[in-house]
Parts: sequence; C-alpha cells; structure tokens
Amino acid sequence: MPGRSRNALRVLLVTASEEELRMLGLPLHRDGVAVTRVRDVAGAEEALHAGGYDAAVVSHPLPDADVIGSCARLRQIPGAPPILLIDALDLNDQTIPSSIRPARLLRKPLDAAKLGAAIREVVEEPEASASAPDVAPLAFAAALLELARERETGVLEVRADAVKTRIFLRAGAPVSAEGGSLRETLGRMLLRRGALSEADYTRVIERMTEKLMANEHQRMGEVLVELGILSGEEVRQALQAQVLEKIDACFQWARPTWSFSELDVLPEGLEPFALPPIEAQVWAGLRGSVPAEALAAWLAPHALLRPRLKRTSVALHELLRLEASELRLLERIDGKRSLAALQREAAEAAPLLATLLLLDALELTGGSEPSGTAPREPRRAVRVPFAREVVGRRKAPAAAASEGAAATGASEPAKARLEAEQAFRRAQQLLASEKPLEAVKLLRRAMELEPGEPEYAMVEAWASYLESRHNVRVARAKAVACARRLLDADPKAPKVHTVLGRLALDEGDRVRAAREFELALLRDPEDEEAKRGLKQVRA
Repeated sequence: MPGRSRNALRVLLVTASEEELRMLGLPLHRDGVAVTRVRDVAGAEEALHAGGYDAAVVSHPLPDADVIGSCARLRQIPGAPPILLIDALDLNDQTIPSSIRPARLLRKPLDAAKLGAAIREVVEEPEASASAPDVAPLAFAAALLELARERETGVLEVRADAVKTRIFLRAGAPVSAEGGSLRETLGRMLLRRGALSEADYTRVIERMTEKLMANEHQRMGEVLVELGILSGEEVRQALQAQVLEKIDACFQWARPTWSFSELDVLPEGLEPFALPPIEAQVWAGLRGSVPAEALAAWLAPHALLRPRLKRTSVALHELLRLEASELRLLERIDGKRSLAALQREAAEAAPLLATLLLLDALELTGGSEPSGTAPREPRRAVRVPFAREVVGRRKAPAAAASEGAAATGASEPAKARLEAEQAFRRAQQLLASEKPLEAVKLLRRAMELEPGEPEYAMVEAWASYLESRHNVRVARAKAVACARRLLDADPKAPKVHTVLGRLALDEGDRVRAAREFELALLRDPEDEEAKRGLKQVRA
C-alpha cells in the first residue's frame, strides 16, 4: 500500500456496513485517501468535533438517525467539513431542507472511483466566503421594482422549498397575493393578532367543513361575517393586511426562485386591494426581514463612497412612510459622509441605504472602487444586476392564473386543508394536556392530508419524541431536523424555538436552550411554555 503524502485527503466514512468498508473505504485508502470509519452518527459527531477531516461520507441506513436527522446533526457541528450523503433512494435537492443540505447527494450502488471523484470535486471547490452577503432578498426587491418600473400586469410566483406565494400586479403595483405558509392563512393571522379566539377559529373551520360537505364553497372571510365574529369591513382590512404579510414573508426566505407570467387582465374573482407603494413595501421588507449585517456586507465594497440624495427628503419621506428617526437619518445623506460613516451613526442606516440604492435615489461620489476593480459609474456598481435574468416572463391565460379565484375543482383540496387543520388544533390541545400518544395519531392524519406542511411535520416529530420510549436519540434528531426545516420555510413560525429550547434542555445544553427560549419569546411574548423553560434554565 503506498505511503500517505503529507497532503493526503482525510475522509470520515460513516457506514454500518462491513461490505461498504471493503468496497469503498479500502479502494479509497489505496488511492491515497486517508479513510477513518465510524459506524453511526454519534461516532461521526465525536470524530468531527475533534476536527481534521476534509470531507465526511455518510452512507444510509444508519442505526441512530435517518437521512434528515444525520444531516441536521452533522451540519450543526462548528467547522464541519463538506458532507457527501449516499442513500438507496433517489434523493433530490428538495428532499432535504436547504439549511442542512449536504454538498453532494449520491445514489447506491456506487463504486469507489465515482465516490473518490465526488470527494475531490467537493474538496477542491472554492469555498464561499463566510462574509458573503445574502443577496436573495435584494434580488427579490430588484425584481419587484423592475416590474413596477415596466408597469407589468400579471402574477409573480415565488417559491422556497415547499412554500409558494403568487403576487398579482396591475400596472406594476401589487394588488393581491395567494399561497404562502400556513401561518399566513387568514385564520392563523387573526389568531396571532388576537382578533380571533381559538374557540371561534374552531367554529369557523367546522362551518367551512360543513359547507364543503354540502358542495358549497365558502371562504373564511365570508364565514367570519356569517357567524357574526367580524364585520365585512373588518374582514376586508384583515385580507389587505394578509396580502402585505404574504409579500413581506418572501423577503425572509433562503434561496427563493421566482418567475413572472404576463396577463392582459387580472383573473375574474380576484379582489384587488389598494396597497402602499411598492417602494414602501421593499423598504418594509428589507428593514424588517433582512439581517443588518447582510445588508452592511452588501454595501461594504463601496463603504468609502459618499451618498447624496437625488430626490428631496420630503418626497422620499412620503413615498417610504419613514419614522422620525429615519427621516433625521435621511437628512444627513448630503454627500459629506461616507456610507460607512452613516452606518456607524444609526442602526437603521444599512436597510435605508440599501433601499435608496435600489430605488436609484442616491448619487455616489468620492472614495474609490475595491482594489482590482475597474472604475465604473458608482450607482451601477452597487445596483443588483440580475433582476432581468431572474424574472422569467411567460404569457399565461387569465383563467389559469389564479388558483383561488374560482371554487370549481377546489373543494377536495380545501376539504383536506380544513380537515388537516382540525386534526392539528385537536392535537395541540392533547399536547397541552400531556397526551402525546393520542396527539401523534391526529398529527399523522394532518400530515397525510397536507404532506407538504412543515409545521405539521415538526409538531408530529416533537410529539413522537415526547412519547418515545426507545430510540430516543433518533426521535430527538428527527425533531431537530423538522424544526430546522420549518425555520427554512417560515422564519417566523410559532413554537419552533420553544421546541428547539426544550430539546436543548433535555440534552443538557442550557446555553443553547436559553437562546432558543429567548428567541421564542421575542416572536411571541405570551408563550407560556417558553417562559417556563427560560425560568428553568436560569434557576
């Protein structure tokens, strides 16, 4: 066997199979790859914490974790190397949540030569800079603004994992939206805002189910009025707020994709709303949903340039609906201070500067371009350059553009969603009564009816963990993975941080538990379970 060079690759092979060790591990070793074998994910965690590996190859099945659970556990290890996952199933990029997705997905049967080539490809790929800004929200903002400038009429379909939102535009202005995550449904939004009680929500779902059983399609807003819970005007205001929530949520998604379909007219049955200007919606999305450090990193290459307003502060104030502190910052953008100096002066500077740059409302002067960059017109240097490429356009018939505009053919999906939500609410009550085994049955029914809903999956995994007597580690890993997947799809999902806090507390990680409970209370100050958990951690 040839001696190992000082620069030999070090690979951790995670497999329970002796045959795979012979068929994959030994040929790799003969080819100059230093292979260390462990039999399960627990052993892999211990090895990777010690460090020193260039890649980890994880081959399923494993005795202590499923595919998602193993990815979740290994990707969370600080400094973990690239992970290559081998499985007998035909996995695709949508199978595993983006936040824990491995570097490569490989299908059995697999020979050592192909595995070795994949390992070298992954190891030799240039690593993305840890400080590289997440430009997805900026790209989405640029797409909205381009459609507004071109006064397009049609539907912008935005996707992220299993979530899809459809934003309808008329002459460039958003007027309605459909889809989104479960938390953005009208009933969930009203519950969250305290405008609807749990009892009334249950009444509404039961009435809607009765109507569907009688082949009558009725929307939630109509039922709320019929039962006397809300007035017609209150429902209209809630629906308008719901549209804004759906658009705002798109700024939160990791790695979304989108396409635009042109329409001559909006679909019949679609209720248009008079929403704030698109510029104000972009400002709200960047300010409320994008981390300031990501925006600051996007601005950093141009930190020495001095911005000056190209429009009056009064006009921008009216357009963006700025608060007093933001208006004071706006008035300091006078060409005398650099981008870096303005960001040091106020916490809200990064989102405001990014918004103004996207709106072409700033003139940048002075300073210099980053080293190695040819001089260019400053405004072009900082604009998001890919709106045209990302917004694919296609002509779509108006009749097919709205999934919710007509009731025809919608009764079965609507019935499934209502039945799933009924089962989910009853399961929540059972969990509160410490009856996880009964809750699991209802949650699995909800998942059968709505298999793509990550909140149902997370609560089912959590309930299964609570009632588990065997394979507790596997149940815990599954609950963590489902929670992370839900956060990918819906960063503001209720209860997810409470569940992660409880899991961390069970593992004895009080620091992580405290952080998760604090995040839970930041999203819902009335979360009693998170309050109890935080009190227990600090006791």
